[in-house]
Amino acid sequence: MIRGNQAHAHFLVSKLGLWNQCHRSTIATCCLYVVLLADHVLGP
Repeated sequence: MIRGNQAHAHFLVSKLGLWNQCHRSTIATCCLYVVLLADHVLGP
């Protein structure tokens, strides 16, 4: 029973880590998009 709980906890942690990595790349993409958009709007 304890072994099963440990496996489940490990699964949740790995899933959270994967989501966090994905979320970070999404934020980076959004920031890049905003910078490019601002450059386009403020540019000549």
